[in-house]
Amino acid sequence: GLGVARSDTAGAVRNRRLETHYLQVSVKHLLPTVADRGVVAMAQDETLGAIRACAASGLCEGPWLVLRATFSARLAVVLDAFAKEVGTFDAFAAQKATLLKMLDEFEQPPFTLQRLAELLLEPRRQYGSTPKYMNGVLKLLSVSSYLEDPTATGPDDPMDE
Repeated sequence: GLGVARSDTAGAVRNRRLETHYLQVSVKHLLPTVADRGVVAMAQDETLGAIRACAASGLCEGPWLVLRATFSARLAVVLDAFAKEVGTFDAFAAQKATLLKMLDEFEQPPFTLQRLAELLLEPRRQYGSTPKYMNGVLKLLSVSSYLEDPTATGPDDPMDE
């Protein structure tokens, strides 16, 4: 009953605070020379909006290279926050570099884009430790398939028959 709703609400509030914190730090990385807080707040909304859109639809809205840079900056911030707040391990720096490199090597959105966006928005929803989170992201980036272009039609398209 009400106990569950309060718990869910408290979790949602905590996730919103963490989301805001991660986004504030990621925007600083994306816009290091911007001093105007209004511009930074707008950029935060746009950055988070792009990631939210991917989480909701599973589609890449806008150019992949721009979105990839957004995902990469966000991932770096989330990993640093995990390390600071939850703790780190011996190979943290090397694994962080590996994950960022793997993400940057995608020339098109990976088919795991939607799940990756979800983990970037709510990093602690399912993972309480830094190594487990990093392993989860590693699995998502260890794919070789891309999202299919929904506008492309090929010989296997049932509409061609």
